[in-house]
Amino acid sequence: MKKNILSCMMALICVISASATQKMYVETTSGDGIMTTVIEASLVDSVFHWETTDTKSVRVLAGMRIPYEFPQGTLKRIYFTPEFKDINGDLYTISPCRIGMSSDDDNIPSMSFQYKPESKQLKLTFSKLQGICCNDQWLALLAYKGDTLYIEPKQPGPAPCDCICPYTVSFTLYNIEARKYHFMAMDYPDGFDIDLAEKTEGIIYKAPKGIFQKTSKCLDEEYAKKREALEMDGQQGGLRNPLGLRVAEADTLVSYQYDPENNELLIVSHGLKLICCSEISSITTFRNNTIFISTGEEGISICDCMCILDVTTKVKNIEAKKYRFNVDGDEFEVDFSQSTEGVILRQ
Repeated sequence: MKKNILSCMMALICVISASATQKMYVETTSGDGIMTTVIEASLVDSVFHWETTDTKSVRVLAGMRIPYEFPQGTLKRIYFTPEFKDINGDLYTISPCRIGMSSDDDNIPSMSFQYKPESKQLKLTFSKLQGICCNDQWLALLAYKGDTLYIEPKQPGPAPCDCICPYTVSFTLYNIEARKYHFMAMDYPDGFDIDLAEKTEGIIYKAPKGIFQKTSKCLDEEYAKKREALEMDGQQGGLRNPLGLRVAEADTLVSYQYDPENNELLIVSHGLKLICCSEISSITTFRNNTIFISTGEEGISICDCMCILDVTTKVKNIEAKKYRFNVDGDEFEVDFSQSTEGVILRQ
């Protein structure tokens, strides 16, 4: 039964041990191409049909708790003998659970790669994977369609404890050609390219991650003096930023300090007018090499007073290269290979 009805929207390679195991290959239609699903037969716990009001699909449970759900109409072919160019993989090494290390410390790279063109083997090493302490088994879900590969390490099986610690896990992929691939992986919302014809080893950093740090004291008095000075000079002080948060007197929009050793950035958004008694926070997102930082107010406000504040955010996994920023509506670029600290002034 398992051999006849497995299918998948994504090509998923499940690898859990370094020993050779029988693998099931499933080809399914996806858009204008074919996805190839590779699942270790020993991992499949159950397969059953799943029907809702408007769709029919096949659900597969692998590794006791990793579910896959596939539309039935996409199935093209199933086979068990690997073909010459089939991609597959195995677990290579797992580090011991490192209890006591800070789960928020993302300074070390999240993925590195080593490629052997003569054997077409690609080793991927994921650092600081957050996993369950009492379960040291890992599998990798890998999807491939053409030159795009999707990979996500997972821990199979139940969670017998609630202790979390960091792991370093390495996987070896086989039949990888010496050409350019586009990878999609966890914590990389836009993915990344690796041209194995040009580079056989390297480091890929996680997408930038922002952490709210602090707010300044209320700066109303300081900005009142700026306002008076502008009025005496007959100046209007410029326009507010597009989000309307920053006061007109904020001539310094943003200041920054970059630490190249730890790949960390402290960035301060200046002159924001916020409710005095609100809980202030910042949200950081990353898309197409642009870092978006947005300051907001959380919780229920129990007062009607406003306060001018500077808000500091720490952004991790910042490489020494050029980024585009959108901080509370103001857009600018900084090349951290050229500048490690500075200010962005109102134009």
